[in-house]
Amino acid sequence: MISSTQLRMLNLTAEAAQFSPLKYSHACGIFSGHKKIADGFNHDRSTYRGELQCSFHAERDACAKLMSRLFGGKEPRCLL
Repeated sequence: MISSTQLRMLNLTAEAAQFSPLKYSHACGIFSGHKKIADGFNHDRSTYRGELQCSFHAERDACAKLMSRLFGGKEPRCLL
C-alpha cells in the first residue's frame, strides 16, 4: 500500500511532467526526506556539454538542476 507521503511525492513529480512538450512526457523528482529539492522533465535539446542529444531525459534534467543549485552553475571537480 502506498503511504500519503509517497502519494504526495508522486503528485509533485507528476506536476513537473505537465511542462514536457514531447508526445510522451516523463518526470523525475529528487527528494530529501519529505522535501522536494529538484525535479525535471523530458524535453527537446540539441546539445548538452558538447554531446548531441535527441531529447533531454527527465532524470538528467533533474540532476542538472540539482547540480546547478548546489554549485551555482560551476562544474564540481569531484562529488566524492
